[in-house]
Amino acid sequence: MAGGFVAASRAQSAALPVVYQGRLAEADEPVSGAFDFRFTVFDAQEAGLALGTLQRTNVTVDEGLFTVYLDLQPTVMAEGGAWLEIEIKPTDSPGDFERLTPRQPITAAPYALFAPFAAEAAWSQTAREAGPGAVTSESILDQAITAPKIAPGVTVRSVNGLTDHVNLYAGDNISLQSDAEGLRISAASSAAELLPVSQTLWVDPVLGDDAKALRGRMDYPWLTLSNALAAVEDGDRLVLRPGVYPMERLGMPVAAGNYQLEHARAPLLLKGRSGVTIEGEGAIISASGLGSVLSITDCTNVTVRGLRFIGPGANPIIPAEIAGEIVLWGTNSTLTFDHCQFEDFPNHGILVSQREKTSHDTNVRDCVFRRGGTLQHGTLGLDGSGVASLGPGLKVTGCTFEDVVRGVEVEASYNTQPIGPVLIANNLFRDFWNAGVIVIPGNFQYLNDIMVADNVITADRRVRPGAVYQTGIRIQGGTRILVTGNKIGRCANEGISLTALAPLVDVSVANNLCWDNGGRNIAVLQQHNPVINAVIMGNYCLLNGQIASIQVSGRNVSVTENTLIDSIGSAIHATSNPDFETLNIVLARNRIGQATGSAIAIDPAVSQTIVRDNHSSMTNPIIEDQGSDTQKDQAFLGRSRSYQPTSLQTVSADGQILPNGYNVRVAGSDGPVTVLITPAITPGLDGQMLCILGTSDERTVTLQDQGLLVNSGLGLGAPERTLGRGDVLTLRFDEADATWWEVSFSDKPAPTP
Repeated sequence: MAGGFVAASRAQSAALPVVYQGRLAEADEPVSGAFDFRFTVFDAQEAGLALGTLQRTNVTVDEGLFTVYLDLQPTVMAEGGAWLEIEIKPTDSPGDFERLTPRQPITAAPYALFAPFAAEAAWSQTAREAGPGAVTSESILDQAITAPKIAPGVTVRSVNGLTDHVNLYAGDNISLQSDAEGLRISAASSAAELLPVSQTLWVDPVLGDDAKALRGRMDYPWLTLSNALAAVEDGDRLVLRPGVYPMERLGMPVAAGNYQLEHARAPLLLKGRSGVTIEGEGAIISASGLGSVLSITDCTNVTVRGLRFIGPGANPIIPAEIAGEIVLWGTNSTLTFDHCQFEDFPNHGILVSQREKTSHDTNVRDCVFRRGGTLQHGTLGLDGSGVASLGPGLKVTGCTFEDVVRGVEVEASYNTQPIGPVLIANNLFRDFWNAGVIVIPGNFQYLNDIMVADNVITADRRVRPGAVYQTGIRIQGGTRILVTGNKIGRCANEGISLTALAPLVDVSVANNLCWDNGGRNIAVLQQHNPVINAVIMGNYCLLNGQIASIQVSGRNVSVTENTLIDSIGSAIHATSNPDFETLNIVLARNRIGQATGSAIAIDPAVSQTIVRDNHSSMTNPIIEDQGSDTQKDQAFLGRSRSYQPTSLQTVSADGQILPNGYNVRVAGSDGPVTVLITPAITPGLDGQMLCILGTSDERTVTLQDQGLLVNSGLGLGAPERTLGRGDVLTLRFDEADATWWEVSFSDKPAPTP
C-alpha cells in the first residue's frame, strides 16, 4: 500500500524510516534512468507470508546507484526476522515489474536508532545532537553518502570534472606553493607568454546535455550548438557528432547602417577567436527562414570542415535582406572552409562581407553548393551565389556548383582596399542560372589580380525568367585579369565575356576551350569604359550562336594563335565603340575553319589593324575591312598548318588554276605542258597567299611571265617558272593591280600542309 508497510502484528508503535541504498546493473554494466520500485517484506527467504508492500515511482538511478526511504514498523524486525523482495521496471514502460533475486535479509540493526530522541530523529531532518566522535568513518557504510546529498556550499565536489583524489602538477613556467591560506598557482616568470590550452569540445544533437556539458567533454557533450560555440576558446576543436541540428534563422535587413552591426544577426556566432577548428562529418544544420545561420566575426585561423547546411529551398521571395549560410563579418583573417555542403540555400552559401572592416584570405576548397540563390529579391532582383566575396585574397578551388543562380561572385562595390589576389581554379560549374563566375567591379581601383583557371563550366542554354543572361565567365572590370585553361560550353549567351562596365586593363584570355555557346564564345569589349592591353591567345572555339566566335574592341588588343571552327557570323570581329576608340589591333596566326560570314570582319572607326599570317580552310576567306590604316600583307598563308587537304589539280594548255586552297598541286595532263598565264590563275583576295606545287617530273607545268602587260595577272621574278616534282612557287595577290606577284620560288621538296 502506498501509505507504508503494514505488519502482520497490529502493534501501534511509530513507523521507522530506513534509508535503503542499492546498485542496479544489467550484464554487469551500471544502468541510469528513471525506474519504479516495489518492495515487499516476507517472513521467509523463500515463499512465506507477505508482511507488507510499498511502491516508489520515478526513482533516479545514476550510474547504477539509487536511494529510497522505506517506512518499516519496528515489529517487523521483532517477530523472527524478515526478508525484502524487490521488483523494478522502467518508469516509462507499461510492462510488468521484474523480480530481483535473492531476497535481501532485514537485520535488527535499525533498533540501535531507538536511543533517546530516536522517535523525533526518525521524522526530523537532523538529529537532536551528536557528541564529538559520534560519527566516524567506520560507522558510515561504503557509498552511503553520495554527492547529491551534500548540501551546496559545504565542499568542492569536483575539479574540472575530476573527483576523489586530484593531483596538481607544476608545468612549464608554472609553480605550485601551499601555505596556511591554501594553494597558490603562479607563473614562473611574470614576463612569460603562456599559450592557451586547447581542448576538444563535443556537441551531440540527441545525447547532449547543456546542464552537464562540463565544457563539452566527449562523455558530457553539449546539446545546443550556440552554447557550444560560446564556450569555445582560442585553439579549441569543436566536433559536431552526426545528426540534425535544427534552428531558426535571424534576418539581416539591407538598410543604411546595416554594416554597423557588431556581427551579422545569426543564431550561431563565433566571435573573436583564433586557431579554432569546427568539424562535423555527418552533421546537418537544418535552418528554416531566410536569414543567416553562422556568423564568424573578428576571427583568425579558423577552419570549418565537413558541415552540411540545408536551407528551406532556392529562389524564394526575399523582401529586403542579404544573408549567407555562413557569413564572415568584421575583420577576419585566414579562414578555411573544407569539404562542406550547402543545399537549398535562399541567398548565399558563403558570404564574405566588407564595409569599414573586411575579411581577407578566405579559402573555400572541395565544397559542394547545390540549389541556391534567388531571382525574386525585393531590392536586388537577382541575388545569390555559392560563394560571394567582397574581401581580398579569396581562393575557391576544387568545388562543385550545381543549379545555383551564380557559382562564385567577386565584388568590389564597398571596398576601401584592394580585393586581389583572387584565385578561382579547378572547380565544376553546372546548370547555373546567371553566371558560373562573375566579377563586379564597383570601385574599379580596388579590383585587381584576378585569376580564373582550369574550371569546367557547362550550362543548359536556358535563361530563366529574371536571370537576364547565362554566361560562363563574366568579368566587368579590373586590372591584371587572367582567364586560362577553362572549358566552357552550352551557355545561352557568351562563354567568356569581359565587358568593361569599369576599365579593363592588362587582360589575358588564353588556352581556353569554348564550344556551342549561344552568343559569342569569347568577347572582350568596351562598354561604359575602355579596354586597354588585352591578349586573346591560343583558345579553341567550336560553334557559336551569333555575331562572331571572337569579338574584340579596345586599345592594344592582340588576337593570335586561336583556332575557330564552324563560326556563326564572322570568325573574328574587331568592333568599335562610339565612346572609346579601337586601335592597334593585331589579328595574326589564327586558324579559321568554316564561318557563315567572313573570316575576319573589321568595323568602321577601327584603326591601325594588322592582319597577317592567318590560315583558313574557307573556300574564299573574306576580310570585311571597313577600318582605316589596315595592314594586310600576307593576311592568309598556306605554307603551314591547314585543316583542308591540298588538292591535286590537273591542268591543260587552256586550263585555269583556281586559288581555292592554300596549296594547289599541278601537273600536265599528257607529258610536259606549257600553261599560258591569262586566264590561267583567277584573281584572289587582297593579300592572299597561294602556293603552287609541282607534282611530276614527267608532266611539268611551265608558267610564263607575260612581260607585265596590263591585266597579265602574273608578276614572276623570271620570264618563266617550270614546276616539277617538289618545286614550289609562292604568289601573293595584290588587289590594287590585280596581279599575283611572285614571293619565292624553290626547287626544294614541298612542305607538308
